[in-house]
Amino acid sequence: MRPSATKRLAALALLPALLAGCDTLGGLFERDPGPALVCPRILPVVEAQEMTRFDGAGRDLTDVAFRARLADVNAACEADEEEVELTLQVIVAASRGPANASGNATFDYFVAVATQTEEVLNRQAYQVTIPFEGNRTNVGLIEEVDVTIPLAEGQVGREYLIYVGLALNEAELEWNRRNR
Repeated sequence: MRPSATKRLAALALLPALLAGCDTLGGLFERDPGPALVCPRILPVVEAQEMTRFDGAGRDLTDVAFRARLADVNAACEADEEEVELTLQVIVAASRGPANASGNATFDYFVAVATQTEEVLNRQAYQVTIPFEGNRTNVGLIEEVDVTIPLAEGQVGREYLIYVGLALNEAELEWNRRNR
């Protein structure tokens, strides 16, 4: 026999001895699940990720006051038996359109707490103003939002959903739907 084949046979011979210390073969391959998942999932509202705001009744490119988008949401979560506390960093960005005379983009975004069945329990809107200083046409901003979810006995934060999106009016929502 070659030396490498002998080493393999020796390793295979030791396998039953190694397995004898385990209750089952599954004990070798089970992973520690780690801490219980106690934080809610953060979900962007797909149709409310972008906004095009027009100045006046026109819908031409020259009528765009600004475009805004929800760029990202980062979350830190702490939980105990009584509540879940979230700190969200909501990252929004805006680009100035040709019809923007004010030099600002002012709009609202929302954070909503919902159950797993998507029943909204609480919705809070936050207004943001992004200034276009100098000749800047694209600007981003990070907003910090705190959310507290009280828990009933036996509940965990994973039983809730957090929705984040831009607060659109009906015309803006319809624009998004038509221009996907």
